[in-house]
Amino acid sequence: TGRCDALVAPEEIERRRRELPAPPVPKSQSPWEALYREKTGQLVDGATLDFALDYRRISEHTPRHNH
Repeated sequence: TGRCDALVAPEEIERRRRELPAPPVPKSQSPWEALYREKTGQLVDGATLDFALDYRRISEHTPRHNH
């Protein structure tokens, strides 16, 4: 939550916020950017890829036989 010191009534600020459209999101310029936008969580939650959460405790399991 941010702070704004303005000589505008809180009701007016809320009205403007409701009436303004959300800013446009520019088109992704690479497949990696598209993947990041689609699969990454919020910064407050660690900004990790959502499917990576399935592998959080991978070291607690027996490693797979990979050779």
